[in-house]
Amino acid sequence: KPVLRPFCDNNFASLKGKVLPSAATPLVTVYNATDTANGIPREDGDFKIRGLKEGNYSILFKGFNGYHDTTITNIQVKNGEEKTMPTVTLSK
Repeated sequence: KPVLRPFCDNNFASLKGKVLPSAATPLVTVYNATDTANGIPREDGDFKIRGLKEGNYSILFKGFNGYHDTTITNIQVKNGEEKTMPTVTLSK
């Protein structure tokens, strides 16, 4: 059952980064045992997911059009901080 919740950036964490190529039309999913958040990157591959609770997360980069998925695990985020991820390039 999806839930929308308001938040203040000072009380939550965020993740940002870039996923390429745009031809993969990727979907970004940040998740842990209790929370899941999704984002669709802009055409240039930039994404930002805000409103995360402090903790340890994994990011799934779901590729389409023949591109393979990639998952990054053990990403620690802290309230009031924005973590920048390295650029991810999906392969065929």
